[in-house]
Amino acid sequence: MAQIAAVEGEQVARLWFIGANPLLSNDTPVNAIRDGRFDEVGRAVQALIDDAFSG
Repeated sequence: MAQIAAVEGEQVARLWFIGANPLLSNDTPVNAIRDGRFDEVGRAVQALIDDAFSG
């Protein structure tokens, strides 16, 4: 969350974690983390930070 908050702000970071994400097959990052899909979540975080996130 710290990486996202540093770039986009805390409010966006909070919303990002609970919103459906197309890079995670429209699952939420919270669910993906709970399922142990850490690599996928890491790529989704990086896409957001790099402005490559379209969701």
